[in-house]
Amino acid sequence: MLLNLINLCTAAQAASLHPLAFFTSSYPLKEIISMSIQPTIVEVFQSQGCSSCPPTYSNLLTLLNGQELSSSYLILSFHVTYWDHLGWKDTFAKQVFNDRQHDYVKRLDLKSAFTPQIVVNGRYSGVVERGGDLGKWLFASANEEESTSSRIAIEVDTSATDKSEGCEAMLQVSREKVEGDLDLWLVKYDPTTVEVEVRDGENAGRKLPYRNVVKIIEKIGFFAEEDRKGSFWLDCTRGKDLRLLVLVQQGYGGPIVGNLAL
Repeated sequence: MLLNLINLCTAAQAASLHPLAFFTSSYPLKEIISMSIQPTIVEVFQSQGCSSCPPTYSNLLTLLNGQELSSSYLILSFHVTYWDHLGWKDTFAKQVFNDRQHDYVKRLDLKSAFTPQIVVNGRYSGVVERGGDLGKWLFASANEEESTSSRIAIEVDTSATDKSEGCEAMLQVSREKVEGDLDLWLVKYDPTTVEVEVRDGENAGRKLPYRNVVKIIEKIGFFAEEDRKGSFWLDCTRGKDLRLLVLVQQGYGGPIVGNLAL
């Protein structure tokens, strides 16, 4: 049901909005990477100790596995720590992910944090108890970006700085018709599917699959409202099996107005 509803929304989006594309490249990078059309970011805040999380996440994994949709939407799994007291300590959870979720709680004027919480491009949030909700949010988020004529241009040049022991890159960002202060974030996530055997708590005895699990998120720059463009250094060292993503966001917990996969 969820997949069918999102397919309908995707078809409508393709007919009336710009096409979305997702770009990845192998490490090391040798040329300048730039992107003006970006995927919709779907953040999932969840816990291995939350019994209501696996059904929602299973639906999202089904969505992610569809080739047509995987080029238009990027799902990121953020694991929180505040259910660890139920008997199982989440093996992916970090306090910094709790902090990111609470930024959304404050910015979106929610009563409290909860799991599973879905946040679409920093604009729409909910539990997704009904499949149609997510489809509507995906379509509305893309439509809102198009109607506001938001433009963020991102370029990364690592050709002069690749090193055998690591990588540094120069990130250049410019904007047109995007107002307010902007924060730049670097996300490192694991695109592989990892199964976790939960031995205690609400999901005891279950083996749960996870994909696109975020390992690191760090703020790498700040863009004042009066700045039209800027340059920032970032650590583009991947680590084993990790992919990198740059997010441009209108303040803590605000709309995501640009992104670039490295």
